[in-house]
Amino acid sequence: GRTGTPIAGVFVQLAGGGVIGTPGSTRPAQMTDARGRFLFTHLPAAESYVLSAERPGYIDGGYRRAPGVTAATRIGLRDGQWLQGADIQLWKPASISGT
Repeated sequence: GRTGTPIAGVFVQLAGGGVIGTPGSTRPAQMTDARGRFLFTHLPAAESYVLSAERPGYIDGGYRRAPGVTAATRIGLRDGQWLQGADIQLWKPASISGT
């Protein structure tokens, strides 16, 4: 999150585009490549898509979601629309120790 460096091996999940719990409302997770890219295709037009991401060693993230905030930004897509720049920030947790 701090550096903006792409992360490989992140699982990205896309939900929405239909009534939750119906077929097609959640798609198989995609894994980012070495440049941090992912792709979902053949999506119906909808106003209710939500992107989330997770990778061991990082705090789970979502599209335009701050760390520790559970509310996600919904994404609206038109038929045939190509959405670029759906960046998701992931943060490494920190710790403090001592006596």
